[in-house]
Amino acid sequence: VPDNSQFIIGSQSIYTNEFFNSTRINHINNSSNKRVKRNFDLISSIVIILGFPFMIFFKNYRLAFSKIHLIIMGKFTWIGYINSKKNIDLPKIKQAIFSLDKNEIHIGNEIANKLNIIYAKDYNVQKDILLLTKHLFST
Repeated sequence: VPDNSQFIIGSQSIYTNEFFNSTRINHINNSSNKRVKRNFDLISSIVIILGFPFMIFFKNYRLAFSKIHLIIMGKFTWIGYINSKKNIDLPKIKQAIFSLDKNEIHIGNEIANKLNIIYAKDYNVQKDILLLTKHLFST
């Protein structure tokens, strides 16, 4: 069992030998999450295009608007991993416009790796919505 894992492995009862795994993994690379992430990218791109006249004053909004064609073509995604040397061990996703760390400050490799693992292991589109919103509306 890997160190610091969030898994409970064992039998359901002390009286049986049945295998029990209590943690459901919602990894970023399963087919339904790939579809959800792609749909999020497309829908949020439409919202960004429609909001352009009202939100042009935000620096990251201008960056997002300038890269929107890459999102629509499917070459990039809005939210992705923090750059780290251990990203090669993570499930592959498209290159991102914005990373998980909102402030783009340099955090240590160990913290970046842990955040990337959590994001890959327990993907949720609500996290992407929150992170994209924070990125877009920062000045």
